[in-house]
Amino acid sequence: MRRARAGFALEDWISAFRVGRQVMWDALLDCAGTSAEAQQAALSLVTPLMRYVDYASTHAAQAYVEYQQHVVADADRERRDLLDQLLAGVAPTRGPLLAAAQAYGLGPRSPMMAVVAVCVGDTRTGDHASAENGYATSASISVAGPWAGRTLVVVRHGEVVAVPVLRAGMDADDVCAHFEAVQQRLARQGTMLCMGISTVARGAAELPRAYEEARAALDLVPTTGGVAALPRLSPFDYLALRADDLARQLVDPRVRALLEEDRERGDTLATTIRAFAEADLNLRLAAGRLRVHHNTAHYRLRRIEERTGRNPRRIADLLELLVALAIRDGAGESEECP
Repeated sequence: MRRARAGFALEDWISAFRVGRQVMWDALLDCAGTSAEAQQAALSLVTPLMRYVDYASTHAAQAYVEYQQHVVADADRERRDLLDQLLAGVAPTRGPLLAAAQAYGLGPRSPMMAVVAVCVGDTRTGDHASAENGYATSASISVAGPWAGRTLVVVRHGEVVAVPVLRAGMDADDVCAHFEAVQQRLARQGTMLCMGISTVARGAAELPRAYEEARAALDLVPTTGGVAALPRLSPFDYLALRADDLARQLVDPRVRALLEEDRERGDTLATTIRAFAEADLNLRLAAGRLRVHHNTAHYRLRRIEERTGRNPRRIADLLELLVALAIRDGAGESEECP
């Protein structure tokens, strides 16, 4: 097992036996020389030699695979143990887990994030399908992203948990971009994932909070798959996405009716509301960004006021319209969420 421990690939391992067989055959031919009797004796050894090589290579390959499976199982167990300790809010201080944590760049004060992914849309059932999807996701996440180091990834309880570390020169957006790319790449390959990404945890003590954030973020992802990255949400967006039935009932029925009608007609008024807010209530600038005439934009605002009783030029009324719009869009997404 010394060769396997040293990292020899299985194909190289088998190739070595083929080389050994050729060396033995060449040695037999040399010993036979030019004597007809000796050559005949060498030929009689062909079958025993082939049987020996087949037997030895088969058992060697079996031993190699069993050892590799043992190594993989040990590595999986070590990763799970490390994650369990980190999710308890404690960084390892000694032993193999400390070495493993250091290999992933995880320390008591390392900035890190939690990512939770679950597979959706797979009609197969059973542990094998779940494990297959989990390990495919794990392998994709482990592919080098914007960082040079390794990322702790564990398949557990029907979910994949990753703990990326924010290394020098990185920020939360880099991590979000990497995991969004992973989700999209796996989707193209037929594995649909829902991913939740936490905010930054300042050390292992905050990782339990980050893990709960990532799991909560999954509630914001449609059942068709996608990524909910909390670092990319404003407090306003988050509150709107988490709005309950009571919050939706508090929206004025006139506002709700207008926004629902507008959605069916292409969201022209909703787009105008957002553009007007983003232009700091400068209607001419908003019209330019919408690529419509100033009078057209003015007509839309007047129509909104007539239908809802809210004047978009007043901060309080504009804020109410934006909240209602965000709740409407958030409700549309939550209906698709698991």
